[in-house]
Amino acid sequence: MGAFTRSGAFKDRTQFLAAVRSKIARLRDGALRGFQEKWEEGTPARAFLTGFGAKLTFTIDAASWRIDAEIPSWLPVPQSAIEDKFDREFKELEGL
Repeated sequence: MGAFTRSGAFKDRTQFLAAVRSKIARLRDGALRGFQEKWEEGTPARAFLTGFGAKLTFTIDAASWRIDAEIPSWLPVPQSAIEDKFDREFKELEGL
């Protein structure tokens, strides 16, 4: 199983959290179609996305965020391509 992590900081937690929710909703209509989504509210807020053996955990603290991803080795897409796609999709959240 492969794994990757991304993390960073944000200026406005409410705006950032809304943007993450919106981005996840759009991805679940596309690249993450079929994934299950579960949220734990609070600080930190956590979103768990699971599907096809993959697990993504989004943790949004008071001023920082972290994403931990586990990718099964049997997926026919190279992990580097998955990471590149992830980075492109979430780049727009930088600076919030």
